[in-house]
Amino acid sequence: MRSIYFTVAIMSICVSFMTGCNQSDDLAKLNKEQQAQNDASQYFEQANTLCMQGEYEKAIDSCTRALELTPEFANGYTLRGRAYANLGQYKKALTDFDTALRLNPDYILTHFFMGNTYAEMGDKKAAVDAFHAFIQRTEPDLAFLQQQAKDKISELENAQ
Repeated sequence: MRSIYFTVAIMSICVSFMTGCNQSDDLAKLNKEQQAQNDASQYFEQANTLCMQGEYEKAIDSCTRALELTPEFANGYTLRGRAYANLGQYKKALTDFDTALRLNPDYILTHFFMGNTYAEMGDKKAAVDAFHAFIQRTEPDLAFLQQQAKDKISELENAQ
């Protein structure tokens, strides 16, 4: 009878120990994921600043590093697409915009940037379609950009 109690006690200790290890592993994994998120946020903020300063190649590098850590971050693809577009690398820009919209169809600014990119490429129809998509989804707090999109549509439709 004592051996059964001893065996049960040993099994309980083993299960407790194994559960503790799993919890420790889970905590370590969670900490690693949190650190990756923090690092990605820092790279993204750095990329945003670099983009505003016109340092597009450096912005692309920072965005790429952020996306390596958080590949499902739609805003990162949009920002990198903007940098590519500013360098005249339109196909890469559109690929990133498409990825951003696949990941987050509600991120409406991507449509605006796509419209600008298509306009730069000379694809009037695609540009107008992207601007219309932006306008249809725009909230009132983006009225300034909505007006810019409307002006671009008029400009594109009146251009020969």
